[in-house]
Amino acid sequence: ITHLSDQQYREPADLYFEAVVEYSEDARKEGRYIEVEYSGHVISIIAPGIGSFVLTSDLHSRQILFNSPISGSKAFDWVAQGE
Repeated sequence: ITHLSDQQYREPADLYFEAVVEYSEDARKEGRYIEVEYSGHVISIIAPGIGSFVLTSDLHSRQILFNSPISGSKAFDWVAQGE
């Protein structure tokens, strides 16, 4: 795991979360019925008939946490190229 300062972790994590929200909102505009909520480094995407997907940016562990009704819980670490 790469050791990062709060800012070194937060900047790319925030960019990633903004991209996920934008993609989800575009999908909604294209007619896919989903609800998207983004608050306090947590994204909730509710897909009727499937369930709720939750992404959390955990500053303490420097991980992106993903909960899915399909695949369960996953944690993703930041890994720099060359590690």
